[in-house]
Amino acid sequence: MPELRRIYFNQEPISQKYQTDMTKADMSNIQEYLCDYPELNKLKKDIQWDVVWKIIDEIAKKSGIDPKDLNKLYPNSIVGLKDFQLDKIDDDPLLGVYLPKLNAIGIDFDKIKDNAKDTKVNEKLIAIMTIFHELVHSVAIVTLDSKEFQYGNANIVNQSVQTGYHSTEKVVDFEKGKTVFKKYTDRFFAVNEAITEEMAFELFKEYAQRTGDISKLDIDEFTKNIHRSDKFDLNFAIKCLKKMCDIVGIKAGVQGDVVWKGFVRGVFYDKTLEKSDVKKWFSDAFSPGFLEELAEIKISDDFAILMDKYKIV
Repeated sequence: MPELRRIYFNQEPISQKYQTDMTKADMSNIQEYLCDYPELNKLKKDIQWDVVWKIIDEIAKKSGIDPKDLNKLYPNSIVGLKDFQLDKIDDDPLLGVYLPKLNAIGIDFDKIKDNAKDTKVNEKLIAIMTIFHELVHSVAIVTLDSKEFQYGNANIVNQSVQTGYHSTEKVVDFEKGKTVFKKYTDRFFAVNEAITEEMAFELFKEYAQRTGDISKLDIDEFTKNIHRSDKFDLNFAIKCLKKMCDIVGIKAGVQGDVVWKGFVRGVFYDKTLEKSDVKKWFSDAFSPGFLEELAEIKISDDFAILMDKYKIV
């Protein structure tokens, strides 16, 4: 069984006290962004959390995960964050974010309202889907590791974070009270976001069906204007991944859906795409360097280039 949430300091599992101290320090970094959104508060009360977690438990079981091992977040772990930005900033608005060190979800309801106007989709639907997307991030395998060492007069910190497939590493050099970024690596960002979005959408549809809180008309509206819209960046990424799964499936002698389910399973398992048998699948289907190219993809334009290179249609 995978250990789903792992936190280390200098490669040693950290104590509960250190984790608490670390959380307090990280909490201070978001204080200025905290925002009390009445709409978010109401939504947190309205969501039927028992149904949400029952569905997620079922998804986890299909991947061989014991539901009791899941990192389960509830309304008190979801906060309003206005104009919050991560170290690495994308061009698209940050509607929501999972903060692994804090083990909390931040939602920017102002940006959700803007998105609702742009897409002509009910803001409640966008907010629910955003929360579900971040919930999927929160139940994925998470590894946090921080290493500190001295180099001359400089204090160097190497921080690595893995959530699902996505891994980042940054080396930070503290000089005269300033933080200077020396190195930043970012792998499997688009892959992780695409798989997370598709998992969240399945959760969204199943939740709607079981609770009746979201009508079929609303689901259709959300699907047409956002999830399957050509304007939605992740839609193209999802399509690309599924086409890749079909091709890998043909080479491996299985259905493409089986390969996709393997991708879903990998959200809960460490470094799935680095395993030798998985590498061979993609090597046989495309090229030995294909997964490395896939790891570097950040946006749909990059996916388009990769699809064109390997004649994936």
